[in-house]
Amino acid sequence: MKQRVYSSMEALLAHWHALRAAARSPEDPIALTADEKALLETMEAACATLDPAERAALEAIDAAAIGDQPPVAKNACRRRRQRALAKLSPFLVDAGRLQ
Repeated sequence: MKQRVYSSMEALLAHWHALRAAARSPEDPIALTADEKALLETMEAACATLDPAERAALEAIDAAAIGDQPPVAKNACRRRRQRALAKLSPFLVDAGRLQ
């Protein structure tokens, strides 16, 4: 099977969120393909290298996830997210998942 390659980190993260949700859904488990399982494993391994704040920033699906926090906290979350993306990018390029 051809390995899926993403043109942006945001596209890859959106798919990662969907895969994690599918893999963790106890009510309606969805069988992941071999490629999807490999991507999920690659992303989980990459995220294991991040500090907890960076990982939490990536796990936040969108701006609603940081909700009613003050602007300073929202900006800090955005900075952590960008730092995490910068750390993950080379790992995912080497794994052949990102262009």
